[in-house]
Amino acid sequence: MQRREAGEFCTNIASLLLDRKLGNQQNGSMKTTLDLPDALVREIKQHALDEGSKLKDAMAALLKRGLRAGKAKAAGSGKRVKLPLIVCKHGAELTPEQVAAALIQQEQEWHS
Repeated sequence: MQRREAGEFCTNIASLLLDRKLGNQQNGSMKTTLDLPDALVREIKQHALDEGSKLKDAMAALLKRGLRAGKAKAAGSGKRVKLPLIVCKHGAELTPEQVAAALIQQEQEWHS
């Protein structure tokens, strides 16, 4: 029998338990219990009535929509800034130091 580290054993057991739990979901749905505020449940029920859908289908659709919105927000969380394109007349490459010096000179000219 091979000797294994305790951490490796725990990881393997956790993986097996997770696989077994996920295996129970092969039928495409899973029952769960959530504690939600009464006002929120009433709002979801009203949404389901307005959409003509079952409560479970409305919950699933709202959860999916929320997850997609969260992913989209995370993917586009940085604000894009349009910077001006500066074209060199002589095709020379500028170093960051040269660009910094040019910007400082330009700023000094603006304020003098």
